[in-house]
Amino acid sequence: MQNKALATNVAAAHDRSDRDVVISVILVCLNAEQWLEEALQSLFSQTHRSVELIVIDGGSTDRTLPILTQYRQQIATLVSEPDQGIYDAMNKGLFLAGGELIYFLNSDDALYDDGVLAALAAASVAYPDVDVFYGDALLVYEGGREVLSRYPNILLWEFFRGRTLCHQATIARRSAFERVGGYDPGYRLAGDFAWILKSRWEHDLHYRYLPLTICRFRMGGSHGTPSSTTLLRSERERAVASHVRGRYRFLSSHDDRRVSLRGLLVGDPAYAVRSNGRGIAGLLASLANNIRQTNRLRWHLLKVWGYRMLRGSSGPVHSTDPGCRQEGR
Repeated sequence: MQNKALATNVAAAHDRSDRDVVISVILVCLNAEQWLEEALQSLFSQTHRSVELIVIDGGSTDRTLPILTQYRQQIATLVSEPDQGIYDAMNKGLFLAGGELIYFLNSDDALYDDGVLAALAAASVAYPDVDVFYGDALLVYEGGREVLSRYPNILLWEFFRGRTLCHQATIARRSAFERVGGYDPGYRLAGDFAWILKSRWEHDLHYRYLPLTICRFRMGGSHGTPSSTTLLRSERERAVASHVRGRYRFLSSHDDRRVSLRGLLVGDPAYAVRSNGRGIAGLLASLANNIRQTNRLRWHLLKVWGYRMLRGSSGPVHSTDPGCRQEGR
């Protein structure tokens, strides 16, 4: 399979064995009897064996706990108690995790195939300077329809204006969480989106795309309701204001179309327009400062224009943002 091949090719050129990499998988759940066993089996079938499974249950009242009891010997830590929401539960798991890599798996999702964790472990050995890896996600809709969600090789700000990475298609080093901190439990729906913005634009973490499908991500849930959509939009606006707009003052709104135009000029506001004033003078000062400090401007112009011409659209092959799905736990 593609993931096994990637793991073999990446690890072959490196002395350290990827088998030594301990991956902490944090599974958060609440009344998850319908899909829980599928999620667990996708984990237990992995060829990579250095896995620490931590299950954080929010006090389920259905058959979730009996199902977990059946697999208790394969679960390193099991916590079942009320929490303050999904991000509070995820933070509990982070506190207990001891692995070098941290991966979150929702109870209604599954790893794509049995080579996923081996490929991720191999990549972590091959690219020790990378803080967060991300790949693609297979979206599973009600009725069985499946759509592959591909993500761009290069994460520009423009991508996050309307989308986010599928959380189950990312894996981070524990050191990344030590630098950035955990998830803000003040968010109900967009805590992972806020963490990504904070990590990339506030802490300059290094993200790397891997050409593999990481997860099967089940679409549906309550995000599609008007109230949830409004809340999600509001929370994403708050995340942008908290972690991006303060550094790049021209960002007047998460959905301001002017961002796209100026993004074309500088490639990515993450590397330009750093508090150098407003208007043309401020933009020119930012560009001059950027050119003096780094050669990234040239590469970003190539990314925005040339890269898309060569590869075609780097956007999704579907019209639904998986970040808009209820974190089903």
